[in-house]
Amino acid sequence: MRKAMKAKAKKPATKAKRPAARKPIDATTVATVWHTMQTICKEMRHLVDRTAQNYLIGQLHDRAPSSPSRIW
Repeated sequence: MRKAMKAKAKKPATKAKRPAARKPIDATTVATVWHTMQTICKEMRHLVDRTAQNYLIGQLHDRAPSSPSRIW
């Protein structure tokens, strides 16, 4: 049993594989992802406004700690 443990301990470390080269992303994919993210942000902003229990957030749309609301 000790011989088996020594054999395992003496194995040389394998080299780490390099990450595969990245394929270029086409413009359609970038636009689709970008607009999807915009839609998600708008829906989240609307949900926060609808469910806010604080006057500043619900009525005045004061979301200072969140991402800028003037982007879209």
